[in-house]
Amino acid sequence: MIRFKLDEASRVRIAIFEGVVGDTELIAAYKKLMSEDDYDPTLNHLADLRAVEDFAVSTAGLRQLVESFTNLNSLGLRTKLAIVAARDDVFGMARMYQTLRSDAPQMLRVFRDITEAKNWLDLPLSEE
Repeated sequence: MIRFKLDEASRVRIAIFEGVVGDTELIAAYKKLMSEDDYDPTLNHLADLRAVEDFAVSTAGLRQLVESFTNLNSLGLRTKLAIVAARDDVFGMARMYQTLRSDAPQMLRVFRDITEAKNWLDLPLSEE
């Protein structure tokens, strides 16, 4: 499952990944998010994958997700995306996603620690 929440004060969208996440869930969640009328592509983004139990996302699924951001990349926005992944397999897939997005104007970093990610995004540390 993937759910999104918005920290308006910090201008950050937070994606919380939990349980089993596969290609279908990943692509559907982000397509739905980007199709919403109030979707703001100028926000920074924190993807928290610490609660993932089974990350069944394939390389093809990651490529499809990258393609879904093609139109946004053309806007040239300099936003930040922090991905937090504690488990080795999830961290490895997050790094693969980082490599696939290397031509995007967005700044993307993968972290194992939520505090480091929040510091990089200039978020308050008290909120989890």
